[in-house]
Amino acid sequence: MSDYIKWNESIIDYFTSSIPKGRPVFLALNDAALIEIGINYMQIDADDCVQEFERCLREEFTRDERMFFPANLKLFQLLKNRNESMPYHAGFLAGMVLASHRMIGDEETSETTYFKRLNQLFLGQDIEGRPDGLETGYEERFWNQWNDWLSKEGWEVTAKKGLG
Repeated sequence: MSDYIKWNESIIDYFTSSIPKGRPVFLALNDAALIEIGINYMQIDADDCVQEFERCLREEFTRDERMFFPANLKLFQLLKNRNESMPYHAGFLAGMVLASHRMIGDEETSETTYFKRLNQLFLGQDIEGRPDGLETGYEERFWNQWNDWLSKEGWEVTAKKGLG
């Protein structure tokens, strides 16, 4: 099993295991939660959790300094995820949320600073603008899959489309 699959399943379990059915589930990943997941689910030393998660995201979703998503996502999900009932891109979405959390210390909160944080996380580069390979709106399908899964499992849907 790949490191990403382990992280993905651990993130899902971390955010859902203590939430009663019918209640909202928020994929609110920050560095503190990431460390907790790394220690308790992955048995990783606290000092290595953040770097290990970042490494596995880059390994899974970066090719040739670009974001990478296979053309046939449905087939890819079935091949990569041993637990087909879990959404494959929850770890990816958690990474997007983590990038948002990391903007807290920024002087300016904007789309520009968000994409700068996203590029740092997924590409390891300090550049502005939407990451190459992540087309506008592409991630919406992953949020929809997350919502569909939450609903199917009996939790309240929490991801909502923003204004932009």
